[in-house]
Amino acid sequence: MTRIKTAPFLPSGLTGHGILRCIALALAPVCTSIADTESTSQTAAATPTPARLLTRCFHAMGGVTAIEDLDSMKISASITMAGDDALKGHLEMAFDSAGRSLVQFSFTVTDAPQLNMNSQFGSDGEIAWEQKPLIGADGGNWSLLEMEDLSERVSANNWLGRLLQLGNRIDSMRTIGTTRFNDATCWEVKFTAFDGQPMAAFFDQKTRLLHGFRRSFTPPLGPEDTEAEPQMLNITFSQWRPVGDLTLFHRVQLDQAGTSMQINYDTLQINDVAADTFTVPPQVRALLPAPPTPPTKAPPNDG
Repeated sequence: MTRIKTAPFLPSGLTGHGILRCIALALAPVCTSIADTESTSQTAAATPTPARLLTRCFHAMGGVTAIEDLDSMKISASITMAGDDALKGHLEMAFDSAGRSLVQFSFTVTDAPQLNMNSQFGSDGEIAWEQKPLIGADGGNWSLLEMEDLSERVSANNWLGRLLQLGNRIDSMRTIGTTRFNDATCWEVKFTAFDGQPMAAFFDQKTRLLHGFRRSFTPPLGPEDTEAEPQMLNITFSQWRPVGDLTLFHRVQLDQAGTSMQINYDTLQINDVAADTFTVPPQVRALLPAPPTPPTKAPPNDG
């Protein structure tokens, strides 16, 4: 049986320590000597530190208190391709700070319903599972997941959690300067992602919110099993709107190799996720080993 204790969708370093550390680092220049302040004031004003950029972003999102109060999140989203309004798929996601998660995909091929696919992965905080897609069927193959596999899947889909995790990457972050990212003037920040790969974050200079990420990766193989050329992936966040006391993005756009996919958050709820959302499916329960049978007690010897 694969029993795990998943990391919360808001990791411990984010709910307090990571964010407050960003604020402390952002305010650190205030405590420098007057001479140091005079000599560095122009540089600091021209190029804000990553900690200051993150602090501004967190404030623009609603502040530390509102972020710390974020206990659960549920999203219903539609998937489209840029320039094409036809629905390509649907996405349901739920996460909470107890380490529970559920992500469900359904992809639709309107002119070939036999190619429709459904899949999911999730965890109740102790058991993690995956339903692999099966073409042309309502369900697919079910299997148990290891903690590392689940964490990778959650990270790849929980973009809000990835934004908040930046508070734990301060030591590897460096502000490069001003640049344009998806038609917005941004501060570009380079950093090392959790998988050890280089990434860039772009903070909108007007709204102070995170405008997106960029990273390069190399596909496994190119044509005829040759080594593939590195590709660039841009992830853009837009349509920031109030949700309770927070301001959160409602669209994620993925651009890679001339293809653009949009994930549109039709609904986004916070702190209102039912506990039974993360119930282990019966197909997964059937995969768990039966509990050991207690040993049979020998009958008493009356002789």
